[in-house]
Amino acid sequence: MLASKLGTSEAQLLVSKELDAYALQFESQWNANLAEIYARHLSAEELASLASEGRKSRYIDKLNAKRDVIGTEMQRLSQPILIAYVSAALGSASSKSARK
Repeated sequence: MLASKLGTSEAQLLVSKELDAYALQFESQWNANLAEIYARHLSAEELASLASEGRKSRYIDKLNAKRDVIGTEMQRLSQPILIAYVSAALGSASSKSARK
């Protein structure tokens, strides 16, 4: 709908700008979910080591072994946030395109 009204390039630019504008609104919820999921799989000590030592942490192998499970849980838990984020950005883009 946006592309047919504005053209593909302008529609992509508008949607990209709206996604950027709404990102901060949903970032704290996203980060809270991420923290919750990491805390389910790694202890505070392990997380602190990973944060301070990065790839040199002795827990990096444990983190790597858990990546798929963490990713799956994050996807499940955060799907409503992602839907709300994209819906808000597309709604705003649609509203702005209607004014043009």
